[in-house]
Amino acid sequence: GLLQSFQEVKIRQTLTVIISVLITGGGLYYLGQGLLQKKSSDLPAGWRALFRRFLNIPGAIIGGSLAVFFLFPCSSGPYLAILALLSQPGGKIKALTGIIVYNLAFILPFVIFTLIIGLGILSWEQIAAWKENNVFKFKILLGLLFVGLGIWLFLTFGPW
Repeated sequence: GLLQSFQEVKIRQTLTVIISVLITGGGLYYLGQGLLQKKSSDLPAGWRALFRRFLNIPGAIIGGSLAVFFLFPCSSGPYLAILALLSQPGGKIKALTGIIVYNLAFILPFVIFTLIIGLGILSWEQIAAWKENNVFKFKILLGLLFVGLGIWLFLTFGPW
């Protein structure tokens, strides 16, 4: 279907370059914000109050369910790639590695955050204060991660 169409018109290389540039540019933006210690705009106060009101186990379940519903088209991509790797001879190790990395990077932080709040280990205010004290470090880390990912994507899947 769509993958074969992309292969037929040789758009893979062009998309790879565009995505690599966007990821690297976003990483440089975050890196600059972290190094220059620039603050970005926060959520409106009304939204913060709404999040605090629903920050409990039932709220997390409802919020998670809504997130899954709306993000499924995006988040299903890695799982579909894993299934494709499983169908190839010798692809099981790559598939297993991919699913472990994906879950460690994207799923585990949500589970940990939900448990920390839901079990009362930390309050929303404590997490907000901790985030405020470390926001520039995270921007630097995220910027470096995005720049590295963009460069890796370009060098690994680029037009050669």
